[in-house]
Amino acid sequence: MKRTLILILGIALLILIKIFFLTKKEDPSKSGPPGKGQPTPVSVYIVDSSRIDNQITSVGTLRSEEEVDLQPEVSGKITSIHFREGDRVSKGQLLLQLNNADLLAQLGKLNVQRKVQEEKAGRLKSLLQMQGSSQEEYDQAQNVVASTDADIKYIQAQLAKTEVRAPFSGVIGLRSVSEGAFVTANTRIARLQQTDQLKLDFNVPERYISLLELPLKVAFGVQGRSDKFEANVYAIEPSVSNTTRTVQLRARVSNNAQQLLPGQFAQVLLPIKNDHSSILIPTQAIIPILKGQKVFVCKQGKAAEVKVETGYRNDAMIEVLSGLSVGDSVITTGIMSLKADAPLKIIPAKSQKKEVRS
Repeated sequence: MKRTLILILGIALLILIKIFFLTKKEDPSKSGPPGKGQPTPVSVYIVDSSRIDNQITSVGTLRSEEEVDLQPEVSGKITSIHFREGDRVSKGQLLLQLNNADLLAQLGKLNVQRKVQEEKAGRLKSLLQMQGSSQEEYDQAQNVVASTDADIKYIQAQLAKTEVRAPFSGVIGLRSVSEGAFVTANTRIARLQQTDQLKLDFNVPERYISLLELPLKVAFGVQGRSDKFEANVYAIEPSVSNTTRTVQLRARVSNNAQQLLPGQFAQVLLPIKNDHSSILIPTQAIIPILKGQKVFVCKQGKAAEVKVETGYRNDAMIEVLSGLSVGDSVITTGIMSLKADAPLKIIPAKSQKKEVRS
């Protein structure tokens, strides 16, 4: 039994020694990096002149052409409400009346005073013509009439403040007050919105600014509807947002059929067209550097660095404004490990698109 155990241990030891020496052997063809000067396999893109024809997708918001929260100018008790929720009202229409009894009383008193003062001034004028009165007395009477006129205008202005009228034609929303309630200048009565025309606000990345020219039409859709709508862009914000690096556009939408509502989100499709041809290369060929961007091109079988200036881009392609020419071979794979003058082995690539669309 003891001899059998020793024999088994000896066989196991021999097997371990054999495995150890087998693993120490190295296949020179599989170990270590390629030898210095060995060509690096890469794919290239042959630069051609292509036309940019694309669409930008953006999310926008529909807004009323005009909207305002209706509020009184002064504090007071509501004596009457002259609209119903959802009513279409006209500009200048009376919507709400506050208690104005004291102001009406003051106005009535002033009107009586003015009548008396005007009659007195008339008598003094007649006496002045007959030299029965002095010019000074007549002038004083005229001043009293003018002062009363000013008081009347002031009361009339205060009376106007007890009324809430529609500043423009539109649709009134849900009201927040009831007749008999006491309101202040900060009380919201209801919201008035002009909805026959809407505004569509949406943002575009700053890199597309050079391709935007007015007039410009956009198509958009809203949730819950399968049909598409059109809008005309009429204004572009003259500055770029520091936080989003986008520029805001505003379009006008006809809404006579009242199919759209303010506040709805819109999926906007903005056509980007460029009549002149441009040099476009795959986006993966671009390498960011400290002061700009660069690409590698294949020249006489070796890699060469070229600094480039870029413009418009989409998910697949990017426009090169300077640095490349038609016919250059831009390297698109293995670029992060490449160095200048490294020998290259070109891998055949699939056919290239001559026109960029999305």
